Amino acid sequence: MKTLKSMVKLTQQVVAAAALAVMVSVSAQAAEIAPDWTLMDKNGKQVNFYQNSQDRIAVLMFWATWCPYCRKLLPHLQTLVDEFKGQPVDFYALNVWEEGDSVQYMQDGDFTLTLLMDADDVAEAYDVKGTPGLMVVDDQHQIQYVRASGIKDTEAEAAVRTTINRLLQQ
Repeated sequence: MKTLKSMVKLTQQVVAAAALAVMVSVSAQAAEIAPDWTLMDKNGKQVNFYQNSQDRIAVLMFWATWCPYCRKLLPHLQTLVDEFKGQPVDFYALNVWEEGDSVQYMQDGDFTLTLLMDADDVAEAYDVKGTPGLMVVDDQHQIQYVRASGIKDTEAEAAVRTTINRLLQQ
């Protein structure tokens, strides 16, 4: 019986890995150009996406403090921030439709993604309908991965990692 359970678990892992590979490859084939934007960071410094991301990979997360799914996903992204530190990869937390104190939330959680304020118009330009919106943009400003609705946080983390690693090897 234990062997059967092990085989079922292994099969589930293989299926999940195959689905992840399909998600990454499909998004790479259907790459769209990411719109440019300029937003203020938490310190009032202007950040221009195209200028700041030249020759760099960018991970964009559209989020809000009131969003329970965002709260669950942020630690997974922080893991990636830590993992890719020193690499040409930027992680942006684009705050949208906010009701709370996003600066305090990021500080309390020790999240080090670059916090960008008032990103409602950017979310509209990227056709983000809900939170969290998550995508990876390559160094040519092409969207290479978009998290589909219903994807588990661990799967999203793995997909972002896989996408970043693939882009770093190109």
